[in-house]
Amino acid sequence: MSPFQRIALVAVGLLAALSLYAGGRRPGSRGSAALWLALWGAAALALLRPDLTQRAAGAVGIRRGADLVFYCAVLAMLGGFFVVSLRLRQHSRELTLLVRHMALRDAHGPAERRDPDAEGEPDDAWDARG
Repeated sequence: MSPFQRIALVAVGLLAALSLYAGGRRPGSRGSAALWLALWGAAALALLRPDLTQRAAGAVGIRRGADLVFYCAVLAMLGGFFVVSLRLRQHSRELTLLVRHMALRDAHGPAERRDPDAEGEPDDAWDARG
């Protein structure tokens, strides 16, 4: 086993442990943790047996296993960015609706406005000054 494989396996192990820790802390995130654990397991397998990526690449018509891993990583990142942008758009829309709701709820009509400098003046005087 090469020094790179040892270092990379330690990193993958730490990431897997972090996935387990995070998955156990948040309710409803066990499915996500299981998905990440499967990914870390596949990464560890590819590190331990690089010939498997070579065979998988040959099966889909790619010459090198490293190219297959790279292509899959790029596609996964593009998919992840797309999902994140959809969620960001959704959160932005929800925030806009919430702020709009709060603004309408807390809006004051002209009769309810008060001028802090005017003591005892009627509301019409304040509205006239603008």
